Amino acid sequence: MTKVKYDVTNSDPERAASGGGASVNPGRYHGRISTVVLKKGRDPDSGQPSKDHPLLDITTKILEADSKKNKKMKGRDIRDFPLLPEHPSYDGMEWKLDRWLLASGIATKKKRKGSFDTDDMVDSDVIIVVRPQRNDPQRTEIGSVVAYDEEEWESSSSDDDEDDDISDDDLEGIEDEDEDEDEDEEDYSEWTADDLREELDEREIEYKKTAKKPTLIKLLEADDESDEDEDEDEDEDDDQELDYSDRSLDELKEELDERDIDYSSKVTKKKAIALLEEDDEGDEDDEDEDEEEDEPEPPKKKAKGKTSKSTKSKKSKKGKKSDDDDEDFPFK
Repeated sequence: MTKVKYDVTNSDPERAASGGGASVNPGRYHGRISTVVLKKGRDPDSGQPSKDHPLLDITTKILEADSKKNKKMKGRDIRDFPLLPEHPSYDGMEWKLDRWLLASGIATKKKRKGSFDTDDMVDSDVIIVVRPQRNDPQRTEIGSVVAYDEEEWESSSSDDDEDDDISDDDLEGIEDEDEDEDEDEEDYSEWTADDLREELDEREIEYKKTAKKPTLIKLLEADDESDEDEDEDEDEDDDQELDYSDRSLDELKEELDERDIDYSSKVTKKKAIALLEEDDEGDEDDEDEDEEEDEPEPPKKKAKGKTSKSTKSKKSKKGKKSDDDDEDFPFK
C-alpha cells in the first residue's frame, strides 16, 4: 500500500474529466481500475527515472463496451499516467489526476486536497470515453473519465445497440449525405452532468434536480431538434401574421427601435403592437408594388376610330366610298 499526497486545488472539477491517452478503438467503455502504481518519471535532462518526477501508472480493465462493434475490446487495458504534485510539470496538468480522484470518489468538488492510498482507487468502476487524438486521428486518447453509474450506462448502451443493428451496407448510401450534419451535431455524451445542467439553465429548460445524465442529454437533443424544425418552417411562416401578444412591452419596444419606428415614452403594449402590425402591413404593400412594377405591360391594341370629316368629304366628292363603308377600315 502506497500513501500519496494530492493537491488539485487549481483544477476545475467540472472540466477535469476530459483529455488523456489510450490504446483502444474510439468509443465508450465501462472499466474497472485494476492497478495503481507509484512510479518515477523520467528526468528530461538525464533521461533517467527520477524520484523528483513522480507519477501514477493507472491501468483500467475494460469490462464492456457500449456498442457491438467494440465488444472485442473487452478485456483490454487502458493505461494513463497522471503526474503528482511534486512533479515539476504538475502545474497546468492537475486535471489529469483530478479526474481519476473524482471518478474513484477520493476527491470531491469540495474536498480538493489531502492524501490517499493507491489501493483505495483499485476496483473502482469508471466510464471512459476514448476518442481520436486531435493532432493524430490514427491514434486515440482518453476523452473523459467519470464514475460508473449503472442506470446511465444501461440507458446509453441500449440506445447505441439499436443503432448497431443497422448493417454497413445499409449505411453505405447515407454516410456521405449525413457527413456534414454530423459535423454540426454536438456530442453531449462527453459532457459532464454539471455541464449539461449548466447548458439547460442557459436555455431556460426545466429539469428535475435528480435527473440523470441520459435524461439531461435527451432534453438538450430535443431542444436542438425543435430549433431545427423552426429553421425549416421559417420560410413557411413568413406569410403568417406575427403574434406580438406573447411578447413583453420591453421586447416590443426593442423591436420598434430596431425598425426605427417612433413611439411615445408612455407607449402601452396595445399601442406598440398596433405600430408593429401597421409597419408589417406597410411592408406587404411595398412588396405588392414591387411585384406590380416587375410585371410587363400588355401590348397596346391598335385603335379603331372613325374616319375624319375631311376624309369623308374627300371620299364623298370622289364618289368611291360611302360614309358607312369608311367605318369598316382603320386609319392609314
